[in-house]
Amino acid sequence: MLSILRVFRKKVLVKRNFGKYLFYAFGELILVVLGILIALQINLWNTQKSNKNQERYTLNRFSTDLISDI
Repeated sequence: MLSILRVFRKKVLVKRNFGKYLFYAFGELILVVLGILIALQINLWNTQKSNKNQERYTLNRFSTDLISDI
């Protein structure tokens, strides 16, 4: 896949067709940004899941301690 893109890029630059090259570069930039945004969203989701589990554990522990104190 990368070799196909490399060949396309070289052909466009040799023909001096900068409009197509800019379109290609813009497409790559969009793909990179989307990949980063997806990774950040997954990281946020995992963090929220971890925080929720920690909160459940703390509340369960608090409830158990309260019942044992009574």
